[in-house]
Amino acid sequence: MTKHFAILRVAAWLVPCPQRAEWLKEWTSELWYVCRSGGNANAIAFCLGAFKDAFWIRRNAPRVEPHKVSRLESPVQCI
Repeated sequence: MTKHFAILRVAAWLVPCPQRAEWLKEWTSELWYVCRSGGNANAIAFCLGAFKDAFWIRRNAPRVEPHKVSRLESPVQCI
């Protein structure tokens, strides 16, 4: 399981820093279930899927800029 965790740690570097710790906790806990239910091949495939998820989060994470009035969830943004 150490090599699987290492793969997740590398993928975590793609996740924006404010979300990284929570993302890694979630994927690590899910990895535990995958390792218990499936074999090594399933666990490796699961870990490689973390890269796709990390890229998605990086691309779609809201960028909050302190000098802007509107944020992603702001009604002003909808206008």
